[in-house]
Amino acid sequence: MLLRWRNDPETLRNSVNAAEVSPDEHARWFAEMLAVWPQRVLIAEIDGVSVAVVHLDWSEQGDGCDLSFAVAPEYRGKGYGFAIVEHAV
Repeated sequence: MLLRWRNDPETLRNSVNAAEVSPDEHARWFAEMLAVWPQRVLIAEIDGVSVAVVHLDWSEQGDGCDLSFAVAPEYRGKGYGFAIVEHAV
């Protein structure tokens, strides 16, 4: 699901890294990301259905955070992007 959202054409157009990611690359990145504190991945759900993901990548100095997010293509245009970023922050 997360890989599908990551490689969605609209997500790629709005990404810093616009290259499509292979399943192996994504699995390696995800495993490494989950093992490193203080990164966080939050999945937003509505009525038990995953609709978006937020990734928080805190600086090692603790003075800032990179935030990235993706909304599932079928749930875009409904205001979920703003809501998930607001809740994550």
